[in-house]
Parts: sequence; structure tokens; C-alpha cells
Amino acid sequence: MNTRSQSAAILQALLRGESITALEALERFGVGRLAARIADIRALGHDVKTAWEKRNGKRYARYYLQTPRLRIIESIPAFPVTPVETKPSNSLF
Repeated sequence: MNTRSQSAAILQALLRGESITALEALERFGVGRLAARIADIRALGHDVKTAWEKRNGKRYARYYLQTPRLRIIESIPAFPVTPVETKPSNSLF
């Protein structure tokens, strides 16, 4: 698989809502330089995000596309929690 077809295969996976790590890219697509293919995809104008993960003391990148659903979820403002007013215990209501 050449670099263009590798980038196309990775982009299709990302467009389906999948995320990918370097190890997954190597296993699925035979891509040994995922960061370079992600740079190619970004150069095409795609907003590829990076999430850093850590497992067994090793840190690695997981790449994903910012999908419309994620944009909506991230745009919801967090509402501050306000304490509920309590009434005296002798109140019936």
C-alpha cells in the first residue's frame, strides 16, 4: 500500500467515527508511520484531534476526527450546581 492509499484508508476509518493508534494502524493497514499519514490528512483540511493515552506506563496518541455529534456535546455549557433551599423541619411543605 502506498502512502496515498494508506492515508485514504485511515481517513475512511476516521470518517466512520473510528479512532486509531499507531499499533492499530500497523495491524489494520500496515502503516508504520501513522503520525506522517495523520499529517497528510490534516494537510487535506481535516480536523484530526489527538488524545493522549497511557497504559502500562507507556504513553501513546489516539487520533480521531471531530464529528458533528462530538461538536454538539462539547458545545453544551456546564450548568453550575446550586444548592437546594431547605425548609425548617417543622414545616409541612
